[in-house]
Amino acid sequence: MTETGLRTTLKAERKRQNKSRLQVARRAGVCENTVLAFENHPKYNTTLRTAEGIARALGYRIVWTLERADK
Repeated sequence: MTETGLRTTLKAERKRQNKSRLQVARRAGVCENTVLAFENHPKYNTTLRTAEGIARALGYRIVWTLERADK
């Protein structure tokens, strides 16, 4: 999944669960503006910690894999 796909998926899941940005932010340990920027500003410098926190606040975890580039 791309970074843009991750943003879109987590935003859609937040809406599906009918949770506000504030609710997600509090559970993720970030401010509401961070969730807003994560969801709506593709050039926002997302950290792994922020993405994982938002996913965790929605009941998910992010699974990362490392693959060789020459495959």
